Amino acid sequence: MNPKAALRADVLRARAALGGYLREQADREIAARFLALEVFKHARTVLFYASYRGEVATQPLVKTALAAGKRTALPRVDRQRLAMDACLISAWDDLQPGAYGILEPPASSLVLAADGIDLIVVPGVAFDATGARVGYGAGYYDRYLARTGGCRAALAYELQVVASVPAGPYDALMDYIITERRAIACRA
Repeated sequence: MNPKAALRADVLRARAALGGYLREQADREIAARFLALEVFKHARTVLFYASYRGEVATQPLVKTALAAGKRTALPRVDRQRLAMDACLISAWDDLQPGAYGILEPPASSLVLAADGIDLIVVPGVAFDATGARVGYGAGYYDRYLARTGGCRAALAYELQVVASVPAGPYDALMDYIITERRAIACRA
């Protein structure tokens, strides 16, 4: 097994074992740290993801951004193009199951230009303090992030932050990693 695959398997196993109450408490602490970031406060347009399979809960953050009047988008994946687009939403309830069973905006949603997004909230499996990230292996976010200059913030449980992540030349780095214990400024 290659180093990324081994790390991915280990961290996913640990994340899956995080208990209900501890997970809910960590989600609240991560949300509070994220909402306190100056980059979030000043962002006009934010790309979130719909949390899936034990990821940090994003629904409350999306609803907060919408209530604050921020242009709020979520990814829509096109498996044929091996690409994703940021699509504007007006309510969480507009989302529907899409690629991989993850909630995403409907096909009729307005696609935003990648260079018009101020803050991109990035999912992942493992991170290190330099901003390196191991995702789920398909490369959608790395390809998307190569097209944008927006600030990149990852939401993660502390157990997902490891000493070192094997990163290649095409792996996008994070600017911030927000956990229940800290906000790591990686490149900011």
